[in-house]
Amino acid sequence: MEKEQEKEFVETEEDLTDEDLDEKGEEGSEDGKSDQPDENKDTPVKKRQTKEENHYFAELRRKNEELSKKNKELEGKINEADFNARAKVVATETLTELGLDSIEDEYDLTLCEEYEKAVKKGSENPILDAQKVYRAKVKAEKQRIAEAEQKKAEEESATVERNKKVEADKVAFKEKYGITTKEALNDEEFMKMYGDFISYGNMTELYGKYLVITKKEKVQEDEEAKKKGVIPSSNTRASKTKTSIIDLEGEDFLKAFNERYN
Repeated sequence: MEKEQEKEFVETEEDLTDEDLDEKGEEGSEDGKSDQPDENKDTPVKKRQTKEENHYFAELRRKNEELSKKNKELEGKINEADFNARAKVVATETLTELGLDSIEDEYDLTLCEEYEKAVKKGSENPILDAQKVYRAKVKAEKQRIAEAEQKKAEEESATVERNKKVEADKVAFKEKYGITTKEALNDEEFMKMYGDFISYGNMTELYGKYLVITKKEKVQEDEEAKKKGVIPSSNTRASKTKTSIIDLEGEDFLKAFNERYN
């Protein structure tokens, strides 16, 4: 029995061409991406996963993939057994009437079954009735395959475009800041402020905002220190106050940033 099967396209972390985003995924959300939170919603900021948690979920995904594979294999065996059982009960006269030597696939079986149903119903032209159902099934299957192929092509195209953005961003980041995106991802302060917002191709933009904000914070803290008669150290950063933007995360950080700098 021949059976057309469609391989499902699944985008995983392994599809990333930017190893920096992979590392961010380990330190951040499970897929390495997150949307900017709505300032009008009191949604709690999710803490980034630890490496231990990431390894746990990676192992869980692996086991789920193995289970899914076994289920598909079992489903295939069940379908084959069902096909063989249905084909055996088709009368030899039915094959003769339809001009078939044997039942080779699901389409042949459908034609035979629909013919026998039409005969039992007393159809004046059971062959014609069976062919109508047969053609409808073939048409529906062709449409399903075409839609699946189109979806797969669109997803593959999106992956290519995403990877292009990542590679271009890595080059631009290195040229602009003199360090790699991987080095930036090791910056705990940067990750605390922007880790939840890193996505494909936006590292250069986020790191630029990070530098602007931290610079303004330093200037403001130095000015406050001078007003209090304290000389700020040139080698170490001034102590952060409770209202420091750098101390905030997620929604609180964005809200404070907009209020202070926009």
